[in-house]
Amino acid sequence: MRTTQLQLNLWDDLEQATVAPETADIAQLWTELEQFIAGLPLELRLQTAGKAIEQIAEVFALRSDMILSAWEEAHNDAGPAVDEDVIAGLVRQTMNLDLSELMEEPVAAHRQRYSRTPSAISVAGPVDKAVLLQKLFQPL
Repeated sequence: MRTTQLQLNLWDDLEQATVAPETADIAQLWTELEQFIAGLPLELRLQTAGKAIEQIAEVFALRSDMILSAWEEAHNDAGPAVDEDVIAGLVRQTMNLDLSELMEEPVAAHRQRYSRTPSAISVAGPVDKAVLLQKLFQPL
């Protein structure tokens, strides 16, 4: 009965440690393993210890991945890594608008107001330089 209880505790604790490696108590797992295999025959002791050590190593690997990921995020100059699928609905990449239906042709009457008509006669023309200087320096 005691061996069965130790076995259940050991494998349950190893499974919980695999699920949450950051909170796993490795020293406690080693103690449970040593207590469990103490009364077993040599061949069964080696098989059980091999399986348990493999799971404990997996817990270490998971924990080290978590620590490394946290360190990389803290020291990333480019900012946090965000999965594109997460923000795809929040960010608009491109947008096309067809405003051709909202545009009007310029009004032709606006142009005619500034065009020459026969009634508008220009007074501009070439002027002799001497006449211009005489008009400029003429007393008022």
